[in-house]
Amino acid sequence: MRTLLLPMLLVCGTAFGQDDTMIAGLTALRMDDHRTAEAAFTQAVDKAPDDLRTWYYRGVSRLAAGDVKGALHDLDRVIELAPNDAHGLLLRAEARAQAGSVADARRDLHTLLLHQPIGPAAEQALEALGKFALAEGDMPGAHGHFDALVRIAPHNAQALADRGIARVALGREIEALSDLELALDRDPTLSSAHSHIGIILLRQGRKQEACHALFAAHSLGDHSVEELLLVHCDR
Repeated sequence: MRTLLLPMLLVCGTAFGQDDTMIAGLTALRMDDHRTAEAAFTQAVDKAPDDLRTWYYRGVSRLAAGDVKGALHDLDRVIELAPNDAHGLLLRAEARAQAGSVADARRDLHTLLLHQPIGPAAEQALEALGKFALAEGDMPGAHGHFDALVRIAPHNAQALADRGIARVALGREIEALSDLELALDRDPTLSSAHSHIGIILLRQGRKQEACHALFAAHSLGDHSVEELLLVHCDR
């Protein structure tokens, strides 16, 4: 799950005035120096325990360093201070998913969507919910989330590709092909869109076009298509 870390860094990086500990922490975080970042944010937490940003950024640093338990401790505090904070809910959902608590992660994402149904945070929440459903083989659920995402972000190429992939699994190949082709119009580098177009075209007996799509997917690094290329296409 992608978080809103980078936008928050860009917005907040100059928002702490002369707070040297926060500036030091943010600088270390940008450099992936998580030990230094955590130490700086810990000082910031001690200085301003009611400022949710101090807890949030220490949670970011801990999660990036693999300390999921520590990150959850900090992010729980963020949500105590601001129950509907979009950044905190997104990152806690990510931490909960990493901890194996997908049901709790979903609750955070649905809480976010209840209070912020549109915008970048909502888009990330719907994307994450769709990915969870895909991982569980719940194709109708995945389609529902990706469909909602396309409605609020119609120019999101990855959302269109993901909805198309769900539609392939649901046997809705005409709609899937439309989604996947539109996704590639917006981002020709989406290997998954190329590969699933290839799968649809093979099913339709359009071998030459299918192989063209599969070769495109492979050239973009999708090695999952190698068996299809070997069986159906001249190398």
